[in-house]
Amino acid sequence: MWDVTSSDAESLCGNRLANIYNVTHYNLLRDYLRPMIPDGHTYTWVHTGMTYENGQLYSTTGQTISLPTEVWFPDTPHFDASLTTVVVRVSRYPQDSYQGIYNEKSSTKFNGAICENEL
Repeated sequence: MWDVTSSDAESLCGNRLANIYNVTHYNLLRDYLRPMIPDGHTYTWVHTGMTYENGQLYSTTGQTISLPTEVWFPDTPHFDASLTTVVVRVSRYPQDSYQGIYNEKSSTKFNGAICENEL
């Protein structure tokens, strides 16, 4: 899927967009998404349910989440107050340094969304 806005992502997931809880969860998410990258493409970008506001990362329930810099895309997060939507960029190549979570405008379109599932 392509051209997915934040509101499209919420609709696709039935208002249950996913959170990233820790480094292990982030790595599992990358491993899950990597085979879904279409042939001929190097990356995929997907919406999460997390937000970034006032220098803090928040889950869909409003709880603060603390993730190490290794999970963030290089040179992020951005400190522009309008960049509140958190997306994850995954590379086809596991060792690629240009992947991770970052904050962007909610109107920006990405490839899809990752939904939260109950265990």
